Amino acid sequence: MLNQPDSDTLNLQTKCVIASNRKMLYQPDCDTLILTTKCVLASNKKMLYQPDCDTLNLQTKCVIASNRKMLYQPDSDTLHLQTKCVITSNRKMLYQPDCDTLILTTKCVIASNRKRLYQPECDTLILITKCVIASNRKMLHQPDGDTLILITKYVIASNRKMSYQPNGDTLNLQTKCVIASNRKMLYQPDGDTLHLQTKCVITSNRKMLYQLDSDTQILTTKCVLASNRKMLYQPDGDTLILTTKCVLASNRKMLYQPDGDTLILTTKCC
Repeated sequence: MLNQPDSDTLNLQTKCVIASNRKMLYQPDCDTLILTTKCVLASNKKMLYQPDCDTLNLQTKCVIASNRKMLYQPDSDTLHLQTKCVITSNRKMLYQPDCDTLILTTKCVIASNRKRLYQPECDTLILITKCVIASNRKMLHQPDGDTLILITKYVIASNRKMSYQPNGDTLNLQTKCVIASNRKMLYQPDGDTLHLQTKCVITSNRKMLYQLDSDTQILTTKCVLASNRKMLYQPDGDTLILTTKCVLASNRKMLYQPDGDTLILTTKCC
């Protein structure tokens, strides 16, 4: 809709929904593009793609958080994105193949979107939500050096390998509710960083925090950790910190460290 091939200036000001506009803001040849809106931007694959020295400004009233490469521009471009609206139910909506910028901000339920946030080539991926994310096996799979952030305050359950990162990605999971029955949920094979912060019960998670290759793992909790044999097993040079004020019971080999790791256990109970 806003394609300008030959050095034109395009201004679009609106307060309504802009949806289903693939390549809406594509500017190939040194154009200036300004999009101002207060509503939902949805289903815009490659919406902010700028290949050749263009200037792209998108101003709206939404959240931008933890965006390590959010403003990446390959050829001397300037990119600003501010928004507060919901972008939901868009499988592969934010797919960017060639050094583009990818932002997903939402406050609603994102469910049943297998591979929804798949990014193959060095893109930036942000998911911010306050609702339940459930039944999304491999939802946050990042194969090639992407950045993935998941912030939530609700229950994340039954998501085996939900946060699997194979190749040098960064994964942050912050929650205040129960994480249960997630065997290998936080599995990180290749040099990733994994943070799990919770204040509720983590139970029946054998090998839940298993880290293979030089990862950093932090588990902070104030509740009972029970029946978790080998839960904190670290085989290869990892750092493991467990801080708790409740009962640690029936955990034979729970703090087993075979290869030069650092392990700290602080407790005030039995």
